[in-house]
Amino acid sequence: MARLGTPKPTGHRVLVVDDDPALRDSTARLLALEGHEVRAVPDTASALAEQRAFRPQCVLLDYFLASATSEALVGEMRAFDPEVQIVLVTGYASDQPARAMMRRLDIQGYHDKTDGPEKLLVWVDAALKSYRAVSLLARRAAAMRTIAESAHAIHRVQTLAELLETALDRLLRIVEATSGVIATNNGGLLVTTESNQRRIVGPRRGRFEPFARYDELPGPARELLDAVLEGGSERAERDALIAVGLCLADRRIGACLLEAPAADAVAEPLSLFAAQVALAMENGRLYELATVDSLTRLASRGHAMQRLTESLKLAARTGQPLTVLSLDVDHFKRVNDTLGHAAGDMVLFQVAESLRRTVRDTDFAARFGGEEFLVLAPATPVAGAPVLAERLRAAVEARRTDVEGKAVGVTTSGGYGTVDLPARAGGGWVRDPAWWDEATRTVLAAVDRALYAAKAAGRNRMHPTGAAGAIELPGAT
Repeated sequence: MARLGTPKPTGHRVLVVDDDPALRDSTARLLALEGHEVRAVPDTASALAEQRAFRPQCVLLDYFLASATSEALVGEMRAFDPEVQIVLVTGYASDQPARAMMRRLDIQGYHDKTDGPEKLLVWVDAALKSYRAVSLLARRAAAMRTIAESAHAIHRVQTLAELLETALDRLLRIVEATSGVIATNNGGLLVTTESNQRRIVGPRRGRFEPFARYDELPGPARELLDAVLEGGSERAERDALIAVGLCLADRRIGACLLEAPAADAVAEPLSLFAAQVALAMENGRLYELATVDSLTRLASRGHAMQRLTESLKLAARTGQPLTVLSLDVDHFKRVNDTLGHAAGDMVLFQVAESLRRTVRDTDFAARFGGEEFLVLAPATPVAGAPVLAERLRAAVEARRTDVEGKAVGVTTSGGYGTVDLPARAGGGWVRDPAWWDEATRTVLAAVDRALYAAKAAGRNRMHPTGAAGAIELPGAT
């Protein structure tokens, strides 16, 4: 059975468990000549430890180990790794009928040492082939479970940014990888400040984390993404990288790139999930059209009105105060008249950025119309309202917008007030839609009057509603 030359690695891992040193070593050498990676141990304790460290795909297990048989060890190995393939090796095969033993212990082979090494290799080859089949089915089943469990997370109402973050995490789980990125064609699907970019990099994980722009991605990664985004193929692979298109009919709206050496095993589930992500992206785009201001990327006026009513209801149910702030850019017409409307749009975006970076995670910011903005701050009492108001005003004043090499700064004037409704468990007027519509209008009118008071007092300042900054709602006591 001479084998010439260096064996080509098979990628398979085989564990030999035998208390006979000569047989253990000769079997290990035989398997190594086949190109397998081999570990060899003499006893039960070593076998269990090596299984956990080495993760063999096939175990050649001597039936008689010292004073005990290996039947108990088979059960422990199978409990740790249900996919491992076990071939029992014995010199007394006639004592235990092979078929009965294989069926009873759920093993994949029962080799009589007297049959020689060639027969042993046949058993090993069969076991490894079985392992590949079982492992493939297990990976596909796990991928399908991930897809099923992810349905709500993908299709719930959310922003596109939130959707893509969730989608990338699930895609990485499907292919059992840690590095990946999602890129989109900048054709109106995502509105960003990088309007000069043909393609936009979305969420990133692992080694792709540092690359914020598409043209910064490593060459091989960009080439695979290009191949998919340009419509040449729905899937492209090279050097353990796989790119899969996010497609709506024949329209390529994006692609995911994953570092996954064994992605072939889950190719079909991966494509299925990518199609679900693309559909969710389209739904997210429609949601953003209805709720997000396309220029500033803050919430739109209509969404802000709805959110204010919902926040008032929540405040009433929980007994938590709600602070509402309205801000207006001072002398904004001068910006448009002297620098142009494009510069005005840039200034508004920068004001929105100041608000977005200053408000807390639980706060809500919106473009309420023109150069006016609205901020909702739940659980913020009267005493905390002026602190938040001043922080927002100062953030806008400190920011500068580069307009053709010129740093342009603006200030804002604003009004703020706090609604402190008594909690009413079970509803009461909480269930009266007309009352809530009127409450919403009352709050907006109050902060609007305070805003105009700030402008009248000289601009670039925040003014409370009334003397103490409280907003009273009719019938709320």
